[in-house]
Amino acid sequence: MSYELADLSRYEQIHYLAKRWQGPLHVFLSTMLLHLYTERSLRERVFAILEEVMPDRASGKGQANRQTGRPGIEQWKILVLGVLRLGLSVDYDRVQGLANQHKTIRQMLGHSDWLDEHCYELQTIRKNVSLFTLEIRDRINEEVVHTGHQALKKTLKKA
Repeated sequence: MSYELADLSRYEQIHYLAKRWQGPLHVFLSTMLLHLYTERSLRERVFAILEEVMPDRASGKGQANRQTGRPGIEQWKILVLGVLRLGLSVDYDRVQGLANQHKTIRQMLGHSDWLDEHCYELQTIRKNVSLFTLEIRDRINEEVVHTGHQALKKTLKKA
């Protein structure tokens, strides 16, 4: 097994890796998100960053609940949809289509295969995912890269 480190805050490097990736790009992105979700310490650091981008309440008075975000979308979903938007370099209409129609992405968002008919409204996606900026992505990327370096060091020590 070989490892390769890349700066995933760079659009060119994402697409360079995606070209060499043997599966579809959404699987590449979902693999990265799965690692983020399963590594507890990394997940905690990433969610600490995401707390800084808490959306306003729908009423406009104060920030939304930390657990649920704006109506219909949680912090994890903001992260997933934000990574898709910036990683694939697509507009909010495309993100909405992926969130509502793509089976694997819907599973990453926490929806079951066929019983869950939840639909994401375009305005909800815009209001929430727009908070996931390049700066936030870069800060999260630093945490992911740091964790990757630590994992690589452990692997090399075992070898």
